[in-house]
Amino acid sequence: MNKLQSYFIASVLYVMTPHAFAQGTVTIYLPGEQQTLSVGPMENVVQLVTQPQLRDRLWWPGALLTDSAAKAKALKDYQHVMAQLASWEAEADDDVAATIKSVRQQLLNLNITGRLPVKLDPDFVRVDENSNPPLVGDYTLYTVQRPVTITLLGAVSGTGAIALAGRP
Repeated sequence: MNKLQSYFIASVLYVMTPHAFAQGTVTIYLPGEQQTLSVGPMENVVQLVTQPQLRDRLWWPGALLTDSAAKAKALKDYQHVMAQLASWEAEADDDVAATIKSVRQQLLNLNITGRLPVKLDPDFVRVDENSNPPLVGDYTLYTVQRPVTITLLGAVSGTGAIALAGRP
């Protein structure tokens, strides 16, 4: 075997190894439950979304998967937005400052998590190979029950929870 073949084989093994040994653990926050659920090791998203203990316990369209890097970026972005709003509030006249203060107070109640750009629809990730990335490391899955309200935020009147039409 010549050097070129050796380098080629080494390169292929280097690129393929992380996928071959991908193993992630996921901490799951289920709606209405105090304790978290931990699952793993798992190799990919399909193994996560097809966990039998998750079936019928969450609403996948509202679930989000995050990791520490995504959460850190989201927190940094959130802090930047809050600082920018505070700066604008300090420079604004009274009416505009009151509106900005209201928006800032609404944003203080948000749980900042970050979100990885991963599809979590069990049917979709099973049939689309590109939507089934490997899971390497530690993740958090935040879940919700199917909503009956939406929350309106911003510089508008009538902010807060609003019932969805056709829902009890």
